[in-house]
Amino acid sequence: MVATVEPWAHGTVLRTPLAPDYWDVNTVRVEGPAPELEAPELMEMVDVLQDGLRHRRIVIEDEETGERLRPAFREAGWIADRLVMMLREGPPPEAPGDVVEVPFEQTRSLRLEWHRSEAWGEEEALHLESAEAVAARNRNRAFAVLAEDRPIGFVAVFSPPGAGAAEIDQAYVTPAQRGRGIGQRLISGALAAVGHHTNWIVADDEDRPKRLYQRIGFVPVWRRYSFVRTPL
Repeated sequence: MVATVEPWAHGTVLRTPLAPDYWDVNTVRVEGPAPELEAPELMEMVDVLQDGLRHRRIVIEDEETGERLRPAFREAGWIADRLVMMLREGPPPEAPGDVVEVPFEQTRSLRLEWHRSEAWGEEEALHLESAEAVAARNRNRAFAVLAEDRPIGFVAVFSPPGAGAAEIDQAYVTPAQRGRGIGQRLISGALAAVGHHTNWIVADDEDRPKRLYQRIGFVPVWRRYSFVRTPL
């Protein structure tokens, strides 16, 4: 079994037995306005819904609900991010000459470096193989810029067969190589290779990469919230 999706009072619960500690694929979703929900109540619900998992993760799709609950989750020690879903429509950009497709596993060193640069990184770095297993199941494609045959930046793309659209799932450039336009070339190369006229990317609404994505033609469409409690 790849994943299960079960309903609950305010949305759905996604569980992936293939990767039980991989946060992105084990999530409780609040899918509509929930003015009656308070943070302590939601935390208790998630303890039940994600019983048996070491982490807790909630995605709130309604912006008003997420913004209202965010301060209490931060106060309780959760990572509480506001994310922006961005859309690019129209012909894909031209493919840069230095962007090549690589096996997803070849990006492991960069993913490890990326995770360890974040506050939650050491825990997430334990699940690189789980991420690779999920990427293989989803048929994700990876693209990289190489230096001496090693990737110095990569993007991963999720494009389900028959969907007619793609999502940039991950994007990272090693810090020593930033400021050279590699990130823009990577995303442009991935979009060109996939070839769709509808493409999505998720960005931290309060971080610099959002501006890079806008330069490539992505525009903000809606915002959602991600609340994560890392393993104790």
